[in-house]
Amino acid sequence: MKSEGKSFLKTIIYICVVVFILEIFVFNYRFWESFTYENIENVNITVGEGFKEIGEGIYQVKDKETAYIELDGYEADIKNVYFNALQTFFIGQGELEATGFAGDMKASTKEGYADAGTGAALPIQVQVIDKGHANYHPMPETEIVAGLSESSYIRIYTDGSCSGLRIYPMLEEDEFIHLLEVSLNKPRPFSFSIVRVVILMIIGMIILLFKSSSPVYNEVLDLKKRSHMALTAAVILLQLVIVIFAGLSASPYKNWNSIGIHEKQYEELAKNIAGGHLEMDVTPPEFLSGMDNPYDYIDRSIESIVHDEAYLTDFSYYNGNYYVYFGITPELLFFLPVKLFLGKVLPTWIAALFCSIVYTLQVFRFVKVIIDRMYRETSLGMYLILSSAMAFGTGTLYLAAFGTTYSMPAICGMMLGLAGISLWIQASEEKGLSRLFLVMGAVLLALTIGCRPQYAFLVFLAFPIFAGEIRNGLFFRLRKDSIINTLCVMLPFIIYGFFILYYNYMRFDNPFEFGVTYLLTVNDMRSFNRAPAKLFEGLFLQLIQPLHITVAYPFMYIIDSKLTLQADQYMEPMLGGLFAISPILLFALGIFANNAKTGINKSDSDVNIVSEKVEAFANMKKAGRIGLLSAFIAIFIIVLDIVSAGTSQRYQSDFAIYLMFPALFVLLQLNMRYKASDMYGFFVRVVLVMVAITLLNNMLTIIADGKYFAMDDMNPITYYYIKYKFFRI
Repeated sequence: MKSEGKSFLKTIIYICVVVFILEIFVFNYRFWESFTYENIENVNITVGEGFKEIGEGIYQVKDKETAYIELDGYEADIKNVYFNALQTFFIGQGELEATGFAGDMKASTKEGYADAGTGAALPIQVQVIDKGHANYHPMPETEIVAGLSESSYIRIYTDGSCSGLRIYPMLEEDEFIHLLEVSLNKPRPFSFSIVRVVILMIIGMIILLFKSSSPVYNEVLDLKKRSHMALTAAVILLQLVIVIFAGLSASPYKNWNSIGIHEKQYEELAKNIAGGHLEMDVTPPEFLSGMDNPYDYIDRSIESIVHDEAYLTDFSYYNGNYYVYFGITPELLFFLPVKLFLGKVLPTWIAALFCSIVYTLQVFRFVKVIIDRMYRETSLGMYLILSSAMAFGTGTLYLAAFGTTYSMPAICGMMLGLAGISLWIQASEEKGLSRLFLVMGAVLLALTIGCRPQYAFLVFLAFPIFAGEIRNGLFFRLRKDSIINTLCVMLPFIIYGFFILYYNYMRFDNPFEFGVTYLLTVNDMRSFNRAPAKLFEGLFLQLIQPLHITVAYPFMYIIDSKLTLQADQYMEPMLGGLFAISPILLFALGIFANNAKTGINKSDSDVNIVSEKVEAFANMKKAGRIGLLSAFIAIFIIVLDIVSAGTSQRYQSDFAIYLMFPALFVLLQLNMRYKASDMYGFFVRVVLVMVAITLLNNMLTIIADGKYFAMDDMNPITYYYIKYKFFRI
């Protein structure tokens, strides 16, 4: 124990030394470099004719082509330009506190003007005259961020000595700029960041703890050991911190009141039900009732313009009323109880974040249950990295960051469905079935019917999970214990199913109408063409579309994909296919497909498992049966989503959880197969690379550019803080 303690202490000291070296000499390299800067004197600073001087450093753009700040009258080796300026706004005399911008803006030096608040970015372009260019030539655009002094120091690389420099603020005509300071070769101050040091230390610990030669891959998982429990708790805590960061990335606590009502339908539905009715309180415009087909998007949009009346999008419109189309389960679990018992309206982003947190916890629990039942010799390290990959690889971070009506049913369904499957697997015990777990699992899975119906297909996993019990007559037989067991599984679905049918009837006079027929969306869902020809482009986009990755922050951007099929197709902004974002799935499912075809066990000696041999997936053992059926369900859901709805980043979570099951099973099985062989180190390294890419890609979806609720629009100060503290030396 003493030797282990000394080794751990040495590791901590080593990480601290490396991190402090990085912080002092790498992240503060510009501070040390600036000691070598040439001192520039007698610089002539002028503003272009495109600016109109308002006074006290404030200028108004009158001509974009000639609106620049020029520094000339020297010839020197220019290393940086310091440009401290803010976009400013005219708001009227003494009216700052009366404006909606007051919380984000501050009074300027001139009365009647207000400077942009912290996090506001002013895009600029630097142009220079140097030895290689007799005329001004442009450099790439950058930005000055209010509140981030690092952004004002712009490192430039000229072709030889420089004799002229211009800065063009990328503003429109009649916009204002507040110029505070501009200079050349200004020394950089030393900047020590506690946040950066802590994050670097965490990264260092992760690398040392989970490198392929780490002992965590040789120790069999045993959470009764304090060291195992401590490391597991630390990993889970770190993942939860990242999930919470994703949920807060768009500053929903600040921006929630400014988003559309269609983004927070559950909140409105809670008010309606508490008021004793299901229809929305908002009265639809009269022109909808007068239209031959109010579900025709183009005609509806034209009528809206002609009558100068807005309508609510993505609501069901029936008999002159708006209804919420999205599943009722999240409403019953979260929004309605808060409204009835606390008298408050629960913001959707809080409920979505809560579900994301619980789902992440459920993933670690689910993998532990699988290991306890089927792969008992799994190592601590493999348990933690595969659980982490499953938690993030199913789109949790994207859904948490997009915490609106659109992601709420999905993350809620994932949370309930995985918890239900875990309980069912636990229900199958050596001493017999646990009816408590049977009922609890069935209740949770039944609730998925009222989330997104895609997750209700999890119920079919009951057949492979309870295959042995079904063969032994514990289900579907005319004897007391079998009937009770069968009712434990089926009764929750029957009860909640009838409730859903009644809920449908109360809204649309049809128990089998969920509202999609009357949805006011971009397509008329009553006549939407569900042609199989859409599958080719849809499958590519949803599964294998490459990512748009660049060296420029934030590194991940939405794809520029063109749909060529001459059909009405729906596509939301996409970041890439599921296999591109989570390559651990492609890697594992490729092996799974080969195993299902050929079998991995050619001899009994190839597999080392304590409780039972898990033979080829084609031989239909429990893990193989669950994985195989999950894969088929995933294929069905992918096809259903594409032909019935379209392509969307959030739709990937509909089938990702199903694909994660076979991926998880095959990796756990291969881990046990290779554990005693010379191939184990190579296997661990390959899995580590796939897991690392999966985790990194999914974390990049939080800050990715161009998606809905993009961080640079919703939370610019955090977005640019990450850029200038970590990726702009």
